[in-house]
Amino acid sequence: MRRWVTNHMCIQCQRFKPSNLRRAGLLQTPAQNQRFEVLAIDLFGPLPVTCDGDRWIFVVQDTATRWTELFPLKDATAEVCA
Repeated sequence: MRRWVTNHMCIQCQRFKPSNLRRAGLLQTPAQNQRFEVLAIDLFGPLPVTCDGDRWIFVVQDTATRWTELFPLKDATAEVCA
C-alpha cells in the first residue's frame, strides 16, 4: 500500500495533508470527597516462599490519600483476599 500511495499522490499531499485524528486528552481521574471512598486493590506475585509460607502480596491503596497497606498471603484465591 505504501508503494501505491507513493506512486499516486504528490509529495506535498503526502507531507502536509491535515490529519483527521483527534489527539487524546489527559486522563481525568474522579476526585473523592472523603478518605477511603475509593480503594484500589491488586495482587503481586507469585514470589519465592517466605518462612511463613507466604507467596503473594495483597495491595490495598486509598486513592484519595494514597495510603497503602500490604498483606502477605499464602494463596491468591477470592476467599483469602476477601
